Amino acid sequence: MSGKKVRRIINKNQSIRSPRKKSGDRDLALNRQLQSVDRRVSELENLASKMLQALQQIENRLAVIEGEKNHTSPIVATKSAAQIDLVAQLVESDRVNCQTDRQQLNSYYAQAQHWADRGKMLFDAIATTLQLSENKLFPECQKVKQELPLAVQEKLQERDKGLEIISRMLGRLLEPARELNETETPKRQLPSASEQELSDIFTAEGTNEESARQIIDKKLKEIGNQRYKYIAEMRELAERRRQRWLNFVEKKVLPILDGIENGQRYSQPLVNQLKDEYPNLTIKLDIWFQTYINLRVSLIQALEQVQVYPMQVKIKMPIDYTLHEPFDVQPDERLPNEYIKEIIRQGYEYSAPDRSDLRVLRPAQVVVVKN
Repeated sequence: MSGKKVRRIINKNQSIRSPRKKSGDRDLALNRQLQSVDRRVSELENLASKMLQALQQIENRLAVIEGEKNHTSPIVATKSAAQIDLVAQLVESDRVNCQTDRQQLNSYYAQAQHWADRGKMLFDAIATTLQLSENKLFPECQKVKQELPLAVQEKLQERDKGLEIISRMLGRLLEPARELNETETPKRQLPSASEQELSDIFTAEGTNEESARQIIDKKLKEIGNQRYKYIAEMRELAERRRQRWLNFVEKKVLPILDGIENGQRYSQPLVNQLKDEYPNLTIKLDIWFQTYINLRVSLIQALEQVQVYPMQVKIKMPIDYTLHEPFDVQPDERLPNEYIKEIIRQGYEYSAPDRSDLRVLRPAQVVVVKN
């Protein structure tokens, strides 16, 4: 009910009420009823007056709100447009920075996943080599050894101990190799600024643009720092996996290959001597000696599956100090200076993640000619 309608009701009630004169001949009961009606009318008038005041206050408030809506200051509107342009510029700048950061993150992610994949491949290759040696190569070697005369077995005893050591070293490879068999690399979503987020800062700060800009600069710096943290964590993960993988190959696998190659080198003259002394045992001695060759081939194939290769280093070739490490120098009139006279320890290389080139895993140790 509007204020105007309430006023009309009150005026109407007042117009129909006429002064009532006391009359002795009126009935007492009627007089009491009239007094009760008068009191009720007064109460209604008071209530209507309060309602009228409340309605008037509401109408005044609505009028103020409507006036504010229809009479926005042109200065505020102009400033809001400037703020919108500024927010758009800041968001675009952050988007470009985020795109650059995302490229970096994806690059390190690919590297981390690359070394995780190589770790799994290396674990599988080690497990296959160990199974081959335990189920076939070493049992066959022991079987043929037992078929040799005792005198021959005694002469092969030292070299046979070398094979036992190699067998134990291979058996101890599996557990540390299991640590290379990692799960998938976790993906990260880089945070970025949004127009709504930056606009809300202006709204919260009112028209104080300087204060709002300081808060926005701080917010953008926090977002940039968070992105940098994610990138640094992914870079460290990739480097940690790479270093662990290379250390495993260099410190765990290559020493076994060195032992196999040394055993092969020192066993060859002994086997040749025994074949001269026991021509009828030539086939069995060759089978026993073949264990070294088969073990080396098995491990080399396992490394080649993960892109690790023996260096192509040969005697009578010039030394390359980026690939070869001088172990000793010796004179040799048959060769020029700075040429390789002997290979002491084989070197190995591995392919880069993009397979663009080979990198040195371990340099070859060589004897260099110095006349």
